[in-house]
Amino acid sequence: MVKTDYDSKLRRQVMSYPGLARAQVDGFRQGIREASFPPDETLRNIRHVYLTGSGDCNAAAIICKPVFEKLLGGFSAKVYADTPLHIGRFRSLLATGDAPGVAGQTLLVGLSVWGFPARIVECFRRARRLGVHTLDITNNVASPVAEASEFVLNVHNPEFPDLHPGCRDYFGTLTGAILFAAHLSEVKGLRPEGTVDRLAGEIIGMAEAYAGLMERMDDEMFRLACEVKDKVDRFEAVGDGVEHASAFFFPAKIIETAGSFATWTDSIHFRKNSAGYREPGRIMTLFYGQAGAQNRESLAASVDQAVRAGREVLLVADAPAEAFGITAPARQFVLPKAPAEWPELAPLFDHLPGDLLASYLCEMQGGHYFRDGSSGSFTADQVTTIWARPDMSTLKGSRIVIVEEEA
Repeated sequence: MVKTDYDSKLRRQVMSYPGLARAQVDGFRQGIREASFPPDETLRNIRHVYLTGSGDCNAAAIICKPVFEKLLGGFSAKVYADTPLHIGRFRSLLATGDAPGVAGQTLLVGLSVWGFPARIVECFRRARRLGVHTLDITNNVASPVAEASEFVLNVHNPEFPDLHPGCRDYFGTLTGAILFAAHLSEVKGLRPEGTVDRLAGEIIGMAEAYAGLMERMDDEMFRLACEVKDKVDRFEAVGDGVEHASAFFFPAKIIETAGSFATWTDSIHFRKNSAGYREPGRIMTLFYGQAGAQNRESLAASVDQAVRAGREVLLVADAPAEAFGITAPARQFVLPKAPAEWPELAPLFDHLPGDLLASYLCEMQGGHYFRDGSSGSFTADQVTTIWARPDMSTLKGSRIVIVEEEA
């Protein structure tokens, strides 16, 4: 099999990552200069931050929460992350009836690249009725989500011919949200001026560290796809902490491309539940890890169990398997380490091997992105199958509900 015969949109997005970071940082800087960005006097008073998003952007919120916490400090601001449905309906944004002044000190940040999820619109509308400030971090300022928000940060994703499925835009969301947290910290006087520049430099430095290994990553994921394409038809990813987001991202790309069954979990639930699945040889499992994290023992036990059960396994981590105490012979791809001060930045890039694997499996198994068109040439508006049916795809068409009105 010849690798060049299996090129695709997703692969091209992945391979563009090393050159994307600097331009994406510039996009953020352009966004904060625009009139739609919240003024300093509003940001200085923020004491509560809620992060939310749908799909990939919910994974982005998981990554961003500890970054916001580190930059804002527990005393200065409390940070929460959850789905828009939980925040908008199940988790009260704040007790405005008891303490109406809290509303003006609360910021709801919606992560929505394309800006269509009805649940985020609903969440924003409810927040604004309560007096909560809202900020949409997006690449589409003309969207329903942006229109429902008080403030908008346009991250200005650099133009690229291949947009679907989402990968580069995921990076734009993460970069925009993380640098916004640094900006908020500077405005509130919690971190010194230049924090945004330093954090942006760390992101760019990580991209440069990846640049030298992208071709090898591409080659190895192509070989792995060739090896397992006729063996596996189910996929699972495992990660703890911020790596749970990358564990979400891999099955999302599998579903969007190859269309196979895919799921994700953490290392504890893997050993309690997932390890008991039937026909383990048909399951490809990716494990995500950082050698400096607190889950090394749990991750090692999970990898060892998966290998011994007969699963096809890949460890994606910033150190060799032995650094985690893994004794079973597991495939691995070793990635550059995130900056020592910012291990939370690892998921900006560590999903890339899984993205490449998904892209090659899609091509080799005859899949079409979103079950329509061609993974090499289609555009989103050409999707006509179940993904676009109004009775099935309710991302845009769900009823907008303000829960106080329903009570």
